[in-house]
Amino acid sequence: MVVRDALSRMKSFFSFSLSESRTRSAEILRPSSKIDFDVYQPRNPKASAYYRCVEDHFEQLQTLWDERYQSRFGFWRPYVTDVIRRYLDCGDLHFGFARVRCED
Repeated sequence: MVVRDALSRMKSFFSFSLSESRTRSAEILRPSSKIDFDVYQPRNPKASAYYRCVEDHFEQLQTLWDERYQSRFGFWRPYVTDVIRRYLDCGDLHFGFARVRCED
């Protein structure tokens, strides 16, 4: 419920069409060839419409929060910035990675 409410707020803020984004995400994420599980296949978080939306508009949301949303949703909570920054960094190999190998 909380996630749905948050997405609803983001949708209204960004004038973002979920059905349109799902179509684009499906096209981007659809594998073009057979996946070889013996070879590392990095995920590509930057290919998702949600990632691009957050990356492109988060600073704008943060800037406009007090003016547009504070009266309805309360003050800007600083931990939101930390969570979004970690989300944007996740999957970027420049920030580290884990290497796992099975004996099988």
